[in-house]
Amino acid sequence: MTRNEFIAELRGRLAVLPPEERENALQYYEEYFDDAGPENEQAVIQELGSPENVANRILSGEGNLAGSYAWRTPTRGAAAKQADTMGLKIAVVILAVLSSPIWLTLLLVFAALLFSAVILAAAALLAVFALAVAAAVVFVACLAVGVRMVFTDPVNGGFVLSIGLMGLGGALILFPLLGLIWKKAAPCLKKWAGKAAGVFTATCKKAWDGLQKFVSNLTQK
Repeated sequence: MTRNEFIAELRGRLAVLPPEERENALQYYEEYFDDAGPENEQAVIQELGSPENVANRILSGEGNLAGSYAWRTPTRGAAAKQADTMGLKIAVVILAVLSSPIWLTLLLVFAALLFSAVILAAAALLAVFALAVAAAVVFVACLAVGVRMVFTDPVNGGFVLSIGLMGLGGALILFPLLGLIWKKAAPCLKKWAGKAAGVFTATCKKAWDGLQKFVSNLTQK
């Protein structure tokens, strides 16, 4: 008989008990097996006897007394468990502080990369906007100067007006292009930033959980 078979049969024989009392009794024996360890599973079953005998002892009012065995450790109270939890948290915080030069550096590198990407995107948009504005200014200035020069110096006036028309063409191309870039880039940038934040949050959570597990393993050794 295995531990799982023992617990399953015991559960069935304790079905007459209220659910809370039944679960308390089963938890007692689950913890008993845990304390003994897998290597002592068969020895525990032999010491306890059959599930029927254990169930009869519980139903008769003797309680969850499994006996005093070498591997049995007393159940600690809630205060002791709370103290262990607090001690684990303190150990994790201390380890996090000691390792801060590493994870702070990684955090700063990640933030710098994210900031650089945002700045690069903003600079590209700003450059396109500046070119569009410059083209519009060239058009207005050349139009004003060229119209006046046409009557006094038609050749140069026409040349200035042609430059103005080039500026107008550039403005007509760049302003729609700027709007298209903003329409397409803004949602993508927002989506990318959201994904980056999600990845960063998940990484921090995994690192924190791993740190807690590491400290927990150290305290159990």
